[in-house]
Amino acid sequence: MEKDLVGNIEQVKSSRFKPDSITIFLVAFYFVLSAFEQYYQSFTGPLTRYYLVFLILVLLLSYKKVRFGGIQFLMIFWLLFKFLSATWAPYNYNDVFSRHLFSQIGMVGLFVVLSIESFDKNSVNKLVEVLLYSSIVMGILTMFFAKPFVGEDARLAVSLFGTQEDPNNLAAIYLIGITIALYFAFFERKQIIFNTVFAGINSFALGMTGSRAGLISLVAVIFSIAFLSNKKYTIKNTLKRLFYISIILLFLYLLASKFLPEAAYERLFVEDYSAGGWSNRDVLWNKGFDLIKLKPIFGWGWGYVEAVHNTLITMLIDVGVFGTLIFIVILGKIIFDGIRIKKPLVVMLLVAGLIPALSIDAINKRFFWNGIIMSFMVLNAYKNDFEKEKEVVKYD
Repeated sequence: MEKDLVGNIEQVKSSRFKPDSITIFLVAFYFVLSAFEQYYQSFTGPLTRYYLVFLILVLLLSYKKVRFGGIQFLMIFWLLFKFLSATWAPYNYNDVFSRHLFSQIGMVGLFVVLSIESFDKNSVNKLVEVLLYSSIVMGILTMFFAKPFVGEDARLAVSLFGTQEDPNNLAAIYLIGITIALYFAFFERKQIIFNTVFAGINSFALGMTGSRAGLISLVAVIFSIAFLSNKKYTIKNTLKRLFYISIILLFLYLLASKFLPEAAYERLFVEDYSAGGWSNRDVLWNKGFDLIKLKPIFGWGWGYVEAVHNTLITMLIDVGVFGTLIFIVILGKIIFDGIRIKKPLVVMLLVAGLIPALSIDAINKRFFWNGIIMSFMVLNAYKNDFEKEKEVVKYD
């Protein structure tokens, strides 16, 4: 039996994909391009779009064997159903379908090719660090090149080469860096001082955007850290975590009240979030729910609505409960497996990518898909170790 166990472990090790340095560089370069996409497009055009095709082809050619699993089939099926839904969408409303078509194909394609192989841990850790440092660079740039976004003093955004990114999108980019830095500091105990500073810089940059979606997402990340660090879910431990969360949130609030620009502070903490005070999201969401009620199962078809400021509601309108459930099953599987193998970063990356999408339309945004892609890559890289440990315990 010992021989069989050793053989199984070796098989698990050999099932991992060990990319060469060029492949890792190409994937890392995609993540860097994603962070700064808005700023170089004025010079290069939609460079990331064409780079995605190139990267997908390179990855496919580098694999010895392509093995599709249930997650990949579900994601492809979701996209195919979304294509099908476009056939019953009235095209006289807008051109969402044509504008998002290439982006959707590219992001689903990248998810599939990066998830069909289990990248080794070292490669995945390097890519996680690339996401961290790309986000931190953007946060640092905010300290020096932030200007009012379209004249709004309460919303500051990095201004480079005469171009600005939407503050909500910037907040989502900052959030990725905050999430990874806090994970390294709290769970890995890795460069605690530096990662705490990194998280602080990006938290301040996030506050400067005046993005309420970003603020809510930051609170969600903090709650996820408390939840995932709680090994025994007793009432006592839960209350203790809630106390710690309250202290952290109070500390962040005091820092914001003292150092944030007054206009940004008032937008985040003083102005009303409801009754039209949140860019009329309540009105848009209510209209969205009315549409969902009329065609709940298969939706109105891809491209029926332009912007509802909520990715989940938009998806329900486009592809109904049927199409949305497919996507939710994929995300639920990733979260479940991340908790099962005790790798908090899997869930934290998903939270960082998904929560901002509940306040903006993000189905074609890089941060949304990068959170899903990277969380699944981390899951694949560490799942084999978990299974190996289970085999060893079982043998003992």
